[in-house]
Amino acid sequence: MLIKVLKPEVIKRGRKNVIKNYQIDSRKVKKGDLFFAIIGKVKNGHDYIEEVIKKKASVIVVSEVKEAWKKEDITILKVEDTTKAMLEVAHYLRKQYPIPVIAITGSVGKTTTKELIYEILKTKYCVLKSPKNYNNRIGIPLTLFELNNKYQMMVLEFGMNHEHEIEELSYLCEPDVSLITNIGTAHIGYLNGKKNIARAKLEILKGMKSGYFIQNPYDSYLKKVTSNTIEVINPKKDYDLYFSNVQLFQTKTHAILHYQEKEYPMVIPMPGKRVLETVLLAIQVGLLFQVPMETMIDVIKEYSLPEGRGTLFHCSNNVTVMNDTYNASLESLENNLTVLTLATNQKYLVFGDFLELGKYAKKIHKKAAKMIRKVPDLKVILIGKHSKIMKRYLRHSKWYLTVNEALSDLKSETFHDCTILVKGSRKMNLDQIVDYFKQEKE
Repeated sequence: MLIKVLKPEVIKRGRKNVIKNYQIDSRKVKKGDLFFAIIGKVKNGHDYIEEVIKKKASVIVVSEVKEAWKKEDITILKVEDTTKAMLEVAHYLRKQYPIPVIAITGSVGKTTTKELIYEILKTKYCVLKSPKNYNNRIGIPLTLFELNNKYQMMVLEFGMNHEHEIEELSYLCEPDVSLITNIGTAHIGYLNGKKNIARAKLEILKGMKSGYFIQNPYDSYLKKVTSNTIEVINPKKDYDLYFSNVQLFQTKTHAILHYQEKEYPMVIPMPGKRVLETVLLAIQVGLLFQVPMETMIDVIKEYSLPEGRGTLFHCSNNVTVMNDTYNASLESLENNLTVLTLATNQKYLVFGDFLELGKYAKKIHKKAAKMIRKVPDLKVILIGKHSKIMKRYLRHSKWYLTVNEALSDLKSETFHDCTILVKGSRKMNLDQIVDYFKQEKE
């Protein structure tokens, strides 16, 4: 199979073994595995070949060869690009398992949507999902390598910050169902405008030979999508699926779900209006695969947000902390502030820079400041070089260049009877502030 797929230069044929697994991390290699020597930004897999040989891997795929390796009882395949080789093998394996693939991308809420869809589908099927943040040209192949005959479908998250990245993943996975949560401003610095972001996200359709694209009917870019080869589903128009009587609370959302002239009261254990779009898309996927509505409602009722994506915890002195440090954008901040406004005690915002905005950084941080200013009785702590401009609009705020400076000051304060939102891009390291408050958990 490998020779047929990769067309490599066979440097040496070693012992004949069935390949047990595919690895790029030498620490995970076991006897009989294949190892791709990936060249990354920080590490080069070729530096770990001796370790891989000692662990009795059966095949190594490399782009350079040392004479010492040829003395070992191992198959050595030389290719021009080891990452491309990994993608080619992953694509081959995908085609050997013709099960439905659901692919998810978007500016905000990708992981939450993926996890919720997985929880719904696994009530009826054996489902493989992309774990953690395995949502790029390295993580997706590693997920595909886990395929075996027990799985009945896959749920995959596609991430990107440049054009053509989702296109590559779409051709790799050939989705049967795809959806885009929304079009926002994340990565706008790389893509130069929301129209270009929409175009890049819609690359998810390029690898689809047939199937369904599920629109977010509340997104101005996505509700206009059409296709001649794929069935485009608008949940509201095509399935009469929508919410009414929405009530927002600090830790949950109440709403009436309408579907085919029936009403379903729902308690969603996630706060904010944006969560309704996530739930709607997840239910629509469930309906495509005949999961009973009552089952989906039960799953949603028990669902928990992934850590760092708006999760709450309580500390001593009646302090509640909302942790949204996994990632950040203008759109997600708007949802966070809606939730924060519901708090009845003193409100704090610890805000770190939005990143990857390029020339739009100044404009978007100004918009963020104007959003924040609308929240009454809010004390604001700003962190980062881009956040400094926000101080002009938030006169009583405090500003620090680094997390360490802010943390030093925070440690000198006593917090009681308050709600604290910690919000910022992952690389701003605001999780250090969250960890400080966690020391005070009840």
